[in-house]
Amino acid sequence: MLTTFEWHDIEQFVRAWDVAFDRGQSASMAAVYTDDAMLVAGDSCVIGRRAIAQFWREACAGAQRSGVRRTVHADQYDTCGDLAYLQGTVSLRTEAGEPTVVWFVAIWKRHAEGSWRILADTSTVVAHGSCAGIGQAHDA
Repeated sequence: MLTTFEWHDIEQFVRAWDVAFDRGQSASMAAVYTDDAMLVAGDSCVIGRRAIAQFWREACAGAQRSGVRRTVHADQYDTCGDLAYLQGTVSLRTEAGEPTVVWFVAIWKRHAEGSWRILADTSTVVAHGSCAGIGQAHDA
């Protein structure tokens, strides 16, 4: 979870997100979302933290079975009052293949206690490699 929406904190969050994904820590990944968040990835559209936790559980398990490694790259961000966005790419790679690249945008909301949580999370595949269709979800 982010307490400030500054570049240094965003970069730390992204690295922690990669580690959580690799370890299959879907509950901690879902904890970053608002209760009513929406996640859209490929043909999947899930609403609510519980459904998002299930989505990440399946994505993490699928990536582990297939040997897919993910790397999130945060490219840009901005804030306006209690809303912010983070845009970037996710590289999905197996040992033997070309990466699949996923573009994402996550909309964040600052809550009363000061923490930032993901309100909407959307992604789309922009370059198909050997991982197409495997764990197309990302994160921010």
